[in-house]
Order: sequence, then C-alpha cells, then structure tokens
Amino acid sequence: MEKSGRALSINSRRIGFAAPLCFLLLAQPSAAQVKESLCNNARATYPGAVIQLQERLERYAECISKSDGSEDCRSQFNRLRSEQSSFETIARQIRTFCKD
Repeated sequence: MEKSGRALSINSRRIGFAAPLCFLLLAQPSAAQVKESLCNNARATYPGAVIQLQERLERYAECISKSDGSEDCRSQFNRLRSEQSSFETIARQIRTFCKD
C-alpha cells in the first residue's frame, strides 16, 4: 500500500508541474506574433530616427559651413555617425521583421 501511495504522490507532483508548464507554453506568443510585434515597433520608431538623423546632419553641415577651418566639427560628426548607426539598426529590423 505504501508503494501505491508513493506512486500517487509522484504522479500528483508530475501533474502539478505539468499544468503550469502547459499554461506557460500556451500563453507564449507565436513566432509570427513576436515577428509582427518587432516589425510594428521598428516601423513606429523609424520616423523619429529619420528626424534625429536629419537634425544631426543639419548641425554638422552648419558647423562645417560656419567654421572657416577653425572648428573640425568632430563632435557633431560623431553624433551624426551615432544617429546613422541607430537609423541603420532600425532599417535592418524593418527589412528583417517586416518581410512577408
């Protein structure tokens, strides 16, 4: 009798463990849902990235045009490069996640 009680206890633990695991697996978004979410996020971020890149480009161009050679505009260029990198990342995400 003790053996069957122990077997019941082990089976109960398995069922007790399996139920939450099944719930977690069912609650997880599908790969398509994750991809769609990442696509939507990238598309939503894109316009802001374009604006930021344009602003940095304008500041860099302004520095160059006003410097008369006295300013190397390095800090503006570094900021422009950083914005370009961010823009490239977002564009890559759109190409990757927004494909049909």
